[in-house]
Amino acid sequence: MTDSGYSSLVIYHILYSRREVSMCQIRVYMEQDGKEKLLLDDVTRLSIDNDGITVSTLFTGPAEIKKTVIRSIDFMAGKVLLEATP
Repeated sequence: MTDSGYSSLVIYHILYSRREVSMCQIRVYMEQDGKEKLLLDDVTRLSIDNDGITVSTLFTGPAEIKKTVIRSIDFMAGKVLLEATP
């Protein structure tokens, strides 16, 4: 390993141990009966379709969530809240 590669690894380890490194995956929740139910963890992609939303995670392919709209997105918490539509 080169010195620069080693240095990057050490810096990453220091930042990660301090929780200063954050991943860009988010959690997707569905609001049901006034409560938030976790649908998916580690979401890396979200797209809006004609009749719902398609999400992909690190470990699974695209999943369609029909008759759904985005109610809110909290970027600081890494959270998307969905709401079912009639």
